[in-house]
Amino acid sequence: MPTLTIDSPKRNRFVYAGLVTVTIALGLGSRIWRNSLPSFIGDYAGDVLWTVCLFFCLALILSKAPTWKLFCAALIGSLLVELSQLYHAPWVDELRGYKIIALMIGSTFVWSDLVCYFFGAVVAGAIDIILTWRQP
Repeated sequence: MPTLTIDSPKRNRFVYAGLVTVTIALGLGSRIWRNSLPSFIGDYAGDVLWTVCLFFCLALILSKAPTWKLFCAALIGSLLVELSQLYHAPWVDELRGYKIIALMIGSTFVWSDLVCYFFGAVVAGAIDIILTWRQP
């Protein structure tokens, strides 16, 4: 019978590197083809995928960390980045003028993004649990 491990799952770093790559591609695609997607997906997919990508990056680096810690770290990291968007010093806004930086740290605080981040952490956590499910 399969068991769910709570302590230190075994993660294949190649799998998580692939997940990061696919998530980045999906996130960029959701921004590039935003107007071609259904509005709900076009509006929120990038924010959900941002947290999913952060989770997978953390899982890649901290491969033995429990899923719940990665969940918390990805959610807190996403929330901090969103809160940082309330800060508009000239030097930060200049950085946000570069497309790649704007994609990474955002530019405008939006309350709905907080819900997207939570959903992204849940999705990534569920994928992680499925991938780290062990057979005894």
